[in-house]
Amino acid sequence: MPEIITVRETIEYTITVPTGSYPMALEEVSYLDATSSRTLLKDVVSKVHEPAYVFDLDMEREVFTLLADGVEVFASRSHDARLDHYLSLGGEHVPGWTERYDDLENTDRVWGKIKGREAK
Repeated sequence: MPEIITVRETIEYTITVPTGSYPMALEEVSYLDATSSRTLLKDVVSKVHEPAYVFDLDMEREVFTLLADGVEVFASRSHDARLDHYLSLGGEHVPGWTERYDDLENTDRVWGKIKGREAK
């Protein structure tokens, strides 16, 4: 996922206005009207990394896993527990991928179906 960087920049620019229109003209012009400009100050105010989340399945351990940037950050026999953890990290609901299995109470029900499909 991307790095989100917030930058604060102070610029100095020169504009040309009709004779006699200053200071009224300042309300109607912007840096887009500049004939020349230069940066006086540029600071990175904040930098945030948004991890790439992936839902995965570990058949040997029989757990649903959540990866962030390729590293396992959560594992559970319950798909819904993994989903709750993903949403608590700020993940977004994605129809088709984040539907609930209602398996918080009975994780064997879902794993029985998964193992049954694997055997076929």
